[in-house]
Amino acid sequence: MCILPKSRATIGHRYSLLAYLPEKDPQAPAWSPFVSVRRVGTGQDPEALGCQQVRKLLEVHPAPAGDILTLGDSRYSKPCFVYPLVREKTNILVRLRCNRVVYTAPASSQGRGHPRWYGKRFALHEPATWPEPDKEAVWSGTTKNGKELVFHAQAWYDIRMRGSRSYPMHGCPFTLVRIEVRTPKGELVYSRPLWLALFGPLRRRLSLEEVYKAYLQRFDQEHGQRLVKQKLLATAYHTPDVEHEQRWWNMVALAYFQLWLARGLAGVVLRPWEKYLPQWRNGKSLHLSPGLIQRDFGRIIWQIGTPAHRLKPRGKPLGRVRGARLPPRKRHPVVRKGR
Repeated sequence: MCILPKSRATIGHRYSLLAYLPEKDPQAPAWSPFVSVRRVGTGQDPEALGCQQVRKLLEVHPAPAGDILTLGDSRYSKPCFVYPLVREKTNILVRLRCNRVVYTAPASSQGRGHPRWYGKRFALHEPATWPEPDKEAVWSGTTKNGKELVFHAQAWYDIRMRGSRSYPMHGCPFTLVRIEVRTPKGELVYSRPLWLALFGPLRRRLSLEEVYKAYLQRFDQEHGQRLVKQKLLATAYHTPDVEHEQRWWNMVALAYFQLWLARGLAGVVLRPWEKYLPQWRNGKSLHLSPGLIQRDFGRIIWQIGTPAHRLKPRGKPLGRVRGARLPPRKRHPVVRKGR
C-alpha cells in the first residue's frame, strides 16, 4: 500500500509494553526486559489497558508495598490508570504536563454541609498560585560526559487532582515534586521544569533526590523499544492476521528477556574495527550492552542444545490445484482517530 506524503493515514497497530526496570550500577547499560505486551484495540483506552497489565503482574508476582514503583510518562497521569492502582496500595510516579491544574488539601471546616474535597487552585504554569513548598532540596551531580549540574527540587504534600464519579481522585492525595536543572553558573539546562506526582505509601518516605533518580530510569524503556525494533525486528514482520502479529511481539519480548538472562554468560565479540576503541583496549568497560550480548548469543544457544530432532529433507509440494481460487481477503473499515 502506497502512502502519499500529504496523507494522514498510517499503517500499523498500537501496543502497550510493560517493562521491568532492575536496579543497576550508574555505568551499566540500559536494561528494560518486557514482561507484558498487549495490543491496544481500536476502541480501547491505552492507559486503562496499562493499568490492567500492572494489576495482572502484581497478582502473579505479589510484592510488599515498598518494593515496587510504577513509572509512567504524562499520558499515564490519568485517573483511569492511577486510581485503581492507588486503591491497591501501589506506588506510582508519573510525570505531569506543565499546564496541568491540581488542588491543595482542603481546609478543615466544622460548619454544616458537605465537606470540601479540594482546596485552592494550583496551576503549574502560574507561579502566583503556588503555596510555600513543604520541602526543598539541592544537590549536585555529574553526567556521563563529565558535565556538572545542580538540581533544585521542591515538594508539596497532600495535593489532589480532579476525578470523576467512577474515579474519585479526592481520596488519592499525592506528593507534587518540581525539579529544575541548572549549571554551576545558574543557567537553566532545560527551559521547562520537571513536574512529578508520587502516589502510594512511599510518597513521604522517598527523598527528592531518590524520586528524581527513579524517574530518570524510566528512559531505559526507550532504549529497550529501540533495541527490539532495530535488532530483534519487532516491526519487520507484516501480516494481515492480528493473532500472528501478537504472537510475533510475544516472541520478540521473550527473545529480549533471554538476552537479559544471558548477560552474565556472554563474552565480548568485537568487529575488526572495534578492537582498537579505548574502552576495549584499556579494559575499562565491564558491562556488555544488549547488542553485544546478542552477538555471542549463538554460542550460548549451541552449548545449551535443543530437544528437537535433526531436520530431514522433504519432498517438493505439489502446490495448488490448477484453477483453484482463494477466497478474497476480508476488508476492514478505515479507523479514523483525532489528534
